[in-house]
Amino acid sequence: MPVDRYREGHRWRVLISLRETKNKGDVDEFHIERTIRDGFTGAVEDFQTEIAHTTCRLSLSVIFPKSRFPKEASLVEQNAARTVELGPSHRATLPDGRQQVVWRADKPVLFEAYILRWRW
Repeated sequence: MPVDRYREGHRWRVLISLRETKNKGDVDEFHIERTIRDGFTGAVEDFQTEIAHTTCRLSLSVIFPKSRFPKEASLVEQNAARTVELGPSHRATLPDGRQQVVWRADKPVLFEAYILRWRW
């Protein structure tokens, strides 16, 4: 549950409450969802996640409006200076006609920045 939000440079940080004391070795699962309206209007746009804590699995997903699908999408690993094009196996058309682009990783690299980038 979010308990505080603050800006740090060009990023927003959200402090969450885990509601109970955690012990070493405890495993939790987090699902974070954002809705952005009237954003991402440039020819090339991206959404970034940085890994600040040991993480077992990471999934990045962007749902595009049915009136505007991306022409191409890629995943950039910033520190590794690696880019992978995300082909049809990373795309799905949802029942309401919108398109979703998804990228998943097991054991994402600590302190890596993963950027889901698309071109309209």
